[in-house]
Amino acid sequence: MKSVSFVRLSIYVVLMAATVACTPHPTLTEAERLFESDYDSACALLRSIEPSELRTHYDKALYALSVTRGRFYRGEPDANDSLISIATAYYEQRDVHRAALAWFYMAKTCALGKRYDEQVADLLKAQHFCTLSDNHRLQAYIFVERASLFDHQQQSDSALLNYSLALRAFTMQRDTLNAVNTELQMACLYNRLKDYAKAESICRRLLQHEARLPVAYRSALHRMMGSIYHSRGHYLLAAQAYRQTPRTGNPAYDDNLSYLIAKS
Repeated sequence: MKSVSFVRLSIYVVLMAATVACTPHPTLTEAERLFESDYDSACALLRSIEPSELRTHYDKALYALSVTRGRFYRGEPDANDSLISIATAYYEQRDVHRAALAWFYMAKTCALGKRYDEQVADLLKAQHFCTLSDNHRLQAYIFVERASLFDHQQQSDSALLNYSLALRAFTMQRDTLNAVNTELQMACLYNRLKDYAKAESICRRLLQHEARLPVAYRSALHRMMGSIYHSRGHYLLAAQAYRQTPRTGNPAYDDNLSYLIAKS
């Protein structure tokens, strides 16, 4: 009887230990949830976690992915891929949604290190897992990254194609701000290609709805119009566009306006 009770107790202890080991870190779980709506709060939660507290491979992978996302959001990314590689290795065979995110951020990390061949391969992996997970939002971001890569490689047609795919994806999701940002990238590329008519057409269409946009987007739009006019040699119109550019409250961004006006 005692031996049976001992066996039952042993099984109970093992099951309890397994349950504890498989329970995700609650702060990590909450931070991941907040990434969908409140990046600042998500980053604050991540800073409260001591990495030495993380015992399971699950927690370490989620921490690696979340911290990498946070660094890119704060504009403090790291070209070293040792952290995000923890996430890609873990999620490859376990979680298609997080695998897609992990490979996406691996690709962005490779771009920082100018490892463009690796970036191409990693974006393909991200796209593969993105298709499996049916993550249309991430797919749009992948198109943007591909467009930026093709632009860097001076493959303008491929860049414009991927910007168009991203624009369609953002529009279908009613993601207005990312759609506007994508159109501004397209206008910028058309301007560099000296296809001024297309660049100006995009900006004029966006100007019809500028009242709905945050000040940073309106500022970027008027700057883009100024740049197009300047490229065409219409210096008075360029100066007028720059003078109409809303101030954002960011000195590093706003102080450049005086130079642009003077240059025109």
